[in-house]
Amino acid sequence: MAADKLIPVKMREGDMDRPDVQAFRCGSKPHETPLAEWIKVHSAKRIACGYKVWRYHRQTSEGDQGPLVGYGSLTKGYIETTEEDGSKKRLKVMEIPELALHEDFWGYPKGFTDIEEKYSMQIVRHLQQEARAAQERGQNIERLLTLYVHPDAKKAQQLYLDCGFSFAPGRFLPDHYTDTELLGMDYKWD
Repeated sequence: MAADKLIPVKMREGDMDRPDVQAFRCGSKPHETPLAEWIKVHSAKRIACGYKVWRYHRQTSEGDQGPLVGYGSLTKGYIETTEEDGSKKRLKVMEIPELALHEDFWGYPKGFTDIEEKYSMQIVRHLQQEARAAQERGQNIERLLTLYVHPDAKKAQQLYLDCGFSFAPGRFLPDHYTDTELLGMDYKWD
């Protein structure tokens, strides 16, 4: 069904002023509200710094761009891994710095029969494809996509696990919004 597909639209700096972006909500818990603030307040600055950010809109039955469902972002970054011999290795990777689903679309599309149809899954799959494409274009990055997730965001953790990510033991990122450490997760492709 066409209305169950998302249309990715690459954001530009001025898009944060769009009414649908300014009305974006993704929950009221302390680990959720910063994600809505990010797209409204910080996305333009990050786009100017080279982040790739997409808005995801529900496709109408006519094939047009419908309501804003979520957003996701990609950037290049570095992670440190520990080798088997205990030595440290710095890797250049693609990262998902921010990703959120508008709360009006949690659990959508209703009545889905294939987990791949979930809007959240469609967003993650698109970002995985974009990361692979960047690596294939010779961007000199590892075949690795990383992200950090809040320990209280259990549904997000399960989404990432369902998309082939695994937890990165010992890799954390301080979260200045909630004064906790975010959990590192990695997705490797062949």
